[in-house]
Amino acid sequence: MNITQEEEQTLSQVFQPSQQDLFTLLDHLPLMVSIINKELICEFCNKTFLLNKEKQLEKTIGKPIQEICPSSFHIMKKHIQVVLNGVEVTFQEEFTTNNKKCIVNGKFTPRYDNDEKVNGYFSYIEDITSQKNAENELNSYKNNLKELVIEQTKELKGINKDLETFTYSISHDLRTPLRYIEGFSKLLKRKIVIDNEEVERYFSHISEGIQNMSAMIDALLNFSRIGRRNINRRTVDMNEVVEEAITEFTHISSERNIKWKIGKLPMLFVDPVLILMVFENLISNAIKFSKNNNNTLIEIQALETPDEEGKTTIYVKDNGAGFDINYSNKLFGVFQRLHSQEEFEGTGIGLANVKRIVDKHSGSIRIEAEEGNGATFYVTL
Repeated sequence: MNITQEEEQTLSQVFQPSQQDLFTLLDHLPLMVSIINKELICEFCNKTFLLNKEKQLEKTIGKPIQEICPSSFHIMKKHIQVVLNGVEVTFQEEFTTNNKKCIVNGKFTPRYDNDEKVNGYFSYIEDITSQKNAENELNSYKNNLKELVIEQTKELKGINKDLETFTYSISHDLRTPLRYIEGFSKLLKRKIVIDNEEVERYFSHISEGIQNMSAMIDALLNFSRIGRRNINRRTVDMNEVVEEAITEFTHISSERNIKWKIGKLPMLFVDPVLILMVFENLISNAIKFSKNNNNTLIEIQALETPDEEGKTTIYVKDNGAGFDINYSNKLFGVFQRLHSQEEFEGTGIGLANVKRIVDKHSGSIRIEAEEGNGATFYVTL
């Protein structure tokens, strides 16, 4: 809507604020506002200016600016020279007043007389000392925190490396005494010719224990190798990965008539060898823990919408035994189990491997489960 000059004048007359209104407005601004003439005499200042300078009005109006602001005048002088040449200037300066460091943002705007000649300037100054001090403290805190994180990360990496070396060594060293136990138990069994069912049962328990211990050592060595392995990423078709993982269980799948529901999975930039291990473990778990269900259904799908970081989530869902979700934090620990060996066989290290591999990809894994109603593992990569 266009306003005529006459209408503009009418509006200006009707809504023109009084001088007192303008003074009140200026007094309540958080800026130090002042008017300085070309002789550098202060003609006006607001209350914020007086409070900041700890001055009284009668000791400010009519006084030279160099007398009012002796600590900062030598710094502001260069900006005053610019503005008196008719050029608006903005700045940030730091100076010391009353033995205290002061930082300000400022703006000087030329003031003109009726002949359009510069006869002074308008000064707008904001004291940002507290803000800058807070920023400096925050930056200092961030830097200290960053250094602490770097130091602790370095320390943690060293500890992890030592643990992995220890795990590998101890697992490797356990093989020798285990072979001795296995060998001497077989020799002992040959020497004992007594036909005794109880003795046979004892030897059977020894053999089973050796096999379980051997499987646990193998799993522990594999866990250690995964920790030391570098990631070799490339673009991978996750449908091909899942199909290859399922192939490992073709015999069991046919025997139990397992039904599969596989959706269209995305291409991901991952280590194909490690990611195959992830889905072999998750599919193996789904098959194992649904063995008591005659209508086993295993579903592998991708969530349609990526998360906020653009990462994709693929889930493996079964309708097996499930578990109490309150104990889910135990699942990813080494040798942690929620079911007995008699119920469901295994070393208790498979999900620890899954978690380690997902972590190496900077991903995450979460679980939904209900006892008696299956479990769903969500892998985000």
